[in-house]
Amino acid sequence: MFSSLSRFAAILLLVAFCAQCSFAQEPAKSDSNDVSADPDNKHLRVTRFVIAPHKELSLPVLDKESLVICLRGDSVSRIPVKGPEEKWASGPGNAISNRGGATYTMANTGETPAELLVIELKESYAIAHLRVPWSERDPENVDPAHFRTVIDTSDVRVLFLHLNAHEGTMESQFTDRLEIALRDLHFTDTDVEGKTQEVRRDAGAVNWEKLVMHSVVNLGEQPLDNLIVELKHPFCYEVHDTVIERPDTPSAMKTYTTKVREAIDKKWMKHMPSAVRTLEAKGLVLVQFRIEAAGTIPEDGLHFRTVFADDALMEKALAAVRDAGPFPPFPPDFQKPFIDLRFTFMYNLPPHPPGCH
Repeated sequence: MFSSLSRFAAILLLVAFCAQCSFAQEPAKSDSNDVSADPDNKHLRVTRFVIAPHKELSLPVLDKESLVICLRGDSVSRIPVKGPEEKWASGPGNAISNRGGATYTMANTGETPAELLVIELKESYAIAHLRVPWSERDPENVDPAHFRTVIDTSDVRVLFLHLNAHEGTMESQFTDRLEIALRDLHFTDTDVEGKTQEVRRDAGAVNWEKLVMHSVVNLGEQPLDNLIVELKHPFCYEVHDTVIERPDTPSAMKTYTTKVREAIDKKWMKHMPSAVRTLEAKGLVLVQFRIEAAGTIPEDGLHFRTVFADDALMEKALAAVRDAGPFPPFPPDFQKPFIDLRFTFMYNLPPHPPGCH
């Protein structure tokens, strides 16, 4: 029924091979108006402003849309070049969107310095870029108790994460993003394989983070407040069009993994959802699974690494792996007890996303 992948622009690629292994700023304190630049990248630029009490500061006119984030200060107003003064900030974590090409003045009417971040979206209105598909593992979908939207534009979504002492989040999928610490933070970060690292960040720190699915637990005795600025485009992901092998992999095992890929591909192509065939559904699902020497997949040996898709596309990917097994036993000259494989299932997305390389 489906003679080629290009008929509905869906791609299956084996993207990693591994045998018997595991995968492993302080805010400004000036009492006078002050400006400093945080590191930037091709997608955005972050600039930090401090406004003294009862002072005003004219923001630079930016070509692209920008966000203003309040790090500290309870009485900040925005004054457009034309129009009335707009009362805005009522504490850290507030965000507001500025139009590209417009002139704005920020006024601090409070008794203490106000600190702001201006995030210029360098690639806003880039029509050729892919937009991030819906994810069933979206943080607001799986964990609304801890995540809420502060602002949502055509280019970004700003999420506020609040955890009480020793609380944790559900495992959630995030795209490329900025993370802005609104307090001193101390937490654990756990990836989809259960690998955990301990992290500390100072209040006001700004970190650029790449696409990931993970969960965090607040180790501190005080609440954890973190602002997450997610890019809606470009949607960047890595896909390899060849099998990545260890240098010492026997040739018979290379043939084996090729046959595994072909078996999964055959099951995946069968009964493809109509929304994929009509090009309506878009998504990306990265599945990791373990094959034991006998060719079996252990009960706990199959899980998602990346999910930007709905339930139907997620289940289609899992079913392809489950239905293709059990696989043949390993070749006699391959003495490892298991291999871990990663497959990328792509639905109506290109192998090389524009704007990402």
